[in-house]
Amino acid sequence: SVNFKKFKQLLNNYDDVDDYVINKNGSQAEFDLVLKKIKDYDVVIVGIHKMSRRPPNFGITSQTVNFIDKLSSEKAVILNLFGNPYALNKFKDIKRIQAINISYNNWRLTQDIAAQLIYGGIPAQAHLPVGAGGIPSGRGFIEEKIRLKYSVPEEVKIKSEDLKVIDSIILGAISTKATPGCTILAIKNGVIFFNKSYGFHTYQKKNPTQNGDIYDLASITKVAATLPSIMKLYDQKKIDINKKLSYYLPELDSTNKKNIIIRDILAHQARLKPWIPFYLQTFSDIRTHKLNPYIYSSEKTKNYNLQVAESLYITEAYEDTLFQRIFDSKLERKKRYKYSDMGFIMFYRMVEKITKTHLEQYTYDNFYNPLGATTLGYNPLERFYKEDIVPTENDTKYRKQLLQGYVHDYAAAMLGGVCGHAGLFSNADDLAKLAQMYLQRGEYGGRRYIADSTIRYFAKCVACKKGNRRALGFDRTTKSGKGPAINDVSPDSFGHTGFTGTMVWIDPEYQFVYIFLSNRIHPDINNRKLISGNVRAKVQRVFYNTFL
Repeated sequence: SVNFKKFKQLLNNYDDVDDYVINKNGSQAEFDLVLKKIKDYDVVIVGIHKMSRRPPNFGITSQTVNFIDKLSSEKAVILNLFGNPYALNKFKDIKRIQAINISYNNWRLTQDIAAQLIYGGIPAQAHLPVGAGGIPSGRGFIEEKIRLKYSVPEEVKIKSEDLKVIDSIILGAISTKATPGCTILAIKNGVIFFNKSYGFHTYQKKNPTQNGDIYDLASITKVAATLPSIMKLYDQKKIDINKKLSYYLPELDSTNKKNIIIRDILAHQARLKPWIPFYLQTFSDIRTHKLNPYIYSSEKTKNYNLQVAESLYITEAYEDTLFQRIFDSKLERKKRYKYSDMGFIMFYRMVEKITKTHLEQYTYDNFYNPLGATTLGYNPLERFYKEDIVPTENDTKYRKQLLQGYVHDYAAAMLGGVCGHAGLFSNADDLAKLAQMYLQRGEYGGRRYIADSTIRYFAKCVACKKGNRRALGFDRTTKSGKGPAINDVSPDSFGHTGFTGTMVWIDPEYQFVYIFLSNRIHPDINNRKLISGNVRAKVQRVFYNTFL
């Protein structure tokens, strides 16, 4: 069989790339079938992997030539030849092909580099050394690096040897059951130099953790879904964060929250309750944890159409009840820093009202899809296999099942898995694209998502002198050690953590991004060993020790 695994893997690191394989001596029917399958695609990458060294055909059949000729007459085609450049002489109208990359051989390293070059993870700087296919020698073009590159620590002047202590930290954490497993990713100067997974999905050790695994991000949702949406609307002058939230949600006018300011909510100083156990009021018997049959159903129906978990649906009408409980909740006595989910739950409704679009669709259209962040999104079971998603709590009280692919957060679950404070899932690679966009002040892959000045404004500390380390939505760490990151991070760094054992941290001064994903609440929500052991911070310190 032809080896193209590395090429496919790297392409999928950048985007959701479907693949279709035609054998070297494939029949015309096989070529026709693939043409039919890809008729709705705009761009097609064609990799010819099994080439021979013998001229004049170099192992390329006339059927392959006819296939590419027809394809390039209808679509944008990127052709990658993993062999001799003289094979270009075989093609009929080479000028119709959008772009051509010559890789000379089919080694794994060559496939890696070819995929990264196609997506701009590395710059295109080489020129054709010989004339072929009507293209004169010396022809080529210069393209700058526009996306993340995958490489080794030495590329960013870090010794691999100095990072081995991370293995000891994580294996020690796993042995004490701080978490069954985790994935750690680190970026320096636009290069992913560390991307490694440890342990298993569960303590039964049946499913080893892999780099592509999808995690429940928990409160990282606040800065990966709600906040970018608010910043984009701020850029468009559709939101004024110095206005009262009631300006956008008039239903607050008759509540004690009519005067709270959006800016204060973002900084967690709006006197909101930190948390409300909404689900408790949906039990018909609190002692036995029996769910109210008027609120829930084991089957999806017209009235019970929001899925909470497997074989568990809630009536859509309960959303109003949930929000009313927020509206009716008391305010804290003093205006001071108090971390709260309530504001971001209300932001969910605010963003949807302003955009007239469901938050799930709005974030996909404006951020995740153009970023190529294919796993970043809500309700992953609608798009991915259950086995690719890391399980969280074995919930014995509310949902009475192991949660795998369904959001752990109770409120987000009761809203069908989509909310402003929780609900987002992702693998490390795709979260890295969003984080790198923040690091690059709103730009990634040649596209601007958010204004540079907006990122800077929202990432600044709001009321540091009053004891609030928070920025507008983002978390920060002080030199005195308050916050989730180590105190060696730069003063302008920012990020967020998640209840499930996740963390993303962005440091513009050092051009560094740190991502830690785990399921520390499996199987028990009360497991705090990852937190008490400072595992995320210890790993972060190892990275900083290599370049400070």
